[in-house]
Amino acid sequence: MLQRNNLRTEEGPSFTGIFTSFSLRPEFPARLRRIRPLLPYWESADCFTLATVSETMKPQFGLIQRPWGVFYLKNKVTGEQTTLKTRDRAEAQRLLQAHNDAESQAHLNFALARVYLNGADPKLATRTWQEVMEHIVAKKTDETRRRWEVAIKDKNLDGIRNLPVAETRPEHFDHALADGKVSTNVYLRRIHNHALGMEWLLKSVIPRLLWPRPVFQQKRAITAAERCAIAAREPNPERRDFYELLWHTGASQTDAACLTAEDIDWDQHTLADPADGPCRWRALPLVEKHG
Repeated sequence: MLQRNNLRTEEGPSFTGIFTSFSLRPEFPARLRRIRPLLPYWESADCFTLATVSETMKPQFGLIQRPWGVFYLKNKVTGEQTTLKTRDRAEAQRLLQAHNDAESQAHLNFALARVYLNGADPKLATRTWQEVMEHIVAKKTDETRRRWEVAIKDKNLDGIRNLPVAETRPEHFDHALADGKVSTNVYLRRIHNHALGMEWLLKSVIPRLLWPRPVFQQKRAITAAERCAIAAREPNPERRDFYELLWHTGASQTDAACLTAEDIDWDQHTLADPADGPCRWRALPLVEKHG
């Protein structure tokens, strides 16, 4: 009869783990004593290391309490310890269970998260970035509103426009920022910060220090040939004269538009220019145009 023990068979090694080997008594026929092992890898180096159900189901995280009372989460694989910022054992146990569930039931994490999010804000799990953009535009007025209306039409934002805010990952933003367009970088950062401020986003998609820096193109003044081409294409004489004023004075568009007749000294042939600040003025000589 078969005897259940941990002895070796005559033809090969015994098996350990949750199963015990079956050895045959000598009085059994040789054909029975030469029975093949149940496992195909019995001759390999791992034949004595069978994984048990209890080993595979061991939780990855454990709980420890420091002398000052704060509970820490310990990763049993890496040994890393992370503070749970609580001295309440019941709360620490709940956090521990949540971390272990996240590792063992990863496929259920998102579904469970949706349940909790819907309890806090029914739209938190479904709100899209397009809705965030529209919410920003609705709060702007005049010229600022017009700039935002143009900015949110950026084609680089099409990849996240209909993406739920709660499901956004860093690679989604990386794709939108891939071409290095400065306006996309600036406005996407503002949209992201608005969602954070409204608590529609649980945490930053890209941490502040890791956000890519905008790379501005080199700025330069226009050449005389470019200035002539601009003036030649402008059919409006008033706007053409405005371009001429900018060319001869070097003033910004806002400063030039704010100039009045009182800023011109006709006797000294000078023009007041707020180039050194709003309260300091410098005189520019007016050169009579010939031809």
